[in-house]
Amino acid sequence: MFRRAARGPDEATVPEVHTAVADGAAALDAFERHAALARDAATDLGLAPAYVLRVTRSFHEGNGAWVERLPATLDAPLLLEILPDPRDEWTARLDAVTGAGDGPPAPLGTVALGDDTAERFGLTYADGDEERSPALVHCSPTGSLEALLGSLLAAADERDPPRLPTRLAPTQVRLIPVGEAHVDRCVAVAETLRAASVRAGVDDRAATVGERIARADDDRVPYRAVVGDRELQRDALPVAERASGRETAMTVAELEASIGEDVAGYPTPRCRTPVRFSRRPDFGGE
Repeated sequence: MFRRAARGPDEATVPEVHTAVADGAAALDAFERHAALARDAATDLGLAPAYVLRVTRSFHEGNGAWVERLPATLDAPLLLEILPDPRDEWTARLDAVTGAGDGPPAPLGTVALGDDTAERFGLTYADGDEERSPALVHCSPTGSLEALLGSLLAAADERDPPRLPTRLAPTQVRLIPVGEAHVDRCVAVAETLRAASVRAGVDDRAATVGERIARADDDRVPYRAVVGDRELQRDALPVAERASGRETAMTVAELEASIGEDVAGYPTPRCRTPVRFSRRPDFGGE
């Protein structure tokens, strides 16, 4: 489910998972599973968060061994803060935060265990003839989507050269025709790549080749190729890879395979914009 946090300029979209379990032992197991979910979400997005675990004193006294093994579940150290009793909202809370960029740490995933949350919401389950309140574990694997996007962009700035992973780049391949005579070849290549779930586009704007190369660099496109007269006569394209800075002659099939390796195991959403830049909406800037 998704929750709208706050309203107005601070409004945020927060994906959430809520798990109801029968008892405290099952709640701890669920907490660990959700903690691993938050860890995996951050790892898959190329982020390396730090972890803070806050627990009440009574929770720590009863579950000290579980607290000590949680870093092994996360495969990372964590900062432990023990708070006085009671807490109205939770007895244990794990926060993943990232410090990418110059700003304050940004929150990512959160997992919380609330002993009395089910009672406050009137949630019960039947155990034979007895009615009981379940324990609830609340999880936001990524935190707000807005904060997550900011963390991804800040982490991209810290790479050399600045870039997003290929799987997250809005455009994965940018084709740059030298002149009008080369546009059709670029469009054909882009459409072939799009049919293979590669996000490709053609910068056919009325600008110099240098300006369009600079635009591809500003957009941090992982792969770009300039297509001129020579490329009309051969299968291979001169493909520049942003991550390595190398230019390599690649066929369309080889380029598709290289991107396939970059995105293996991840979703590959299709492009929803026209292939040619000249047919995209103009919002008043480049």
